[in-house]
Amino acid sequence: MSRDDYSYEVIKKRKAELEDAYSVFERSYKTATKQMKEEDKFNQIKDQDKELSQSQRGIKEEILQLIEEQKQYKENIEMLERRENADLKRDY
Repeated sequence: MSRDDYSYEVIKKRKAELEDAYSVFERSYKTATKQMKEEDKFNQIKDQDKELSQSQRGIKEEILQLIEEQKQYKENIEMLERRENADLKRDY
């Protein structure tokens, strides 16, 4: 496995981990919000919404960054494969 293949797999795995974490976070957020509404603590909800929204944006940004890195690694791998194929054709 080449270094680019390994890096691509690491990024792919990290992306899946972040998506899982985001899913858990989202469920926790919904549960917490529901409990707060039932207890009629609207001011606390507003403060938590702001904090949670910032955390969600951070997670989303990291996922988007990993997706972009994954695309870049894929492009690099494809470029290396094209070079390798060109070298093989030239050798014949």
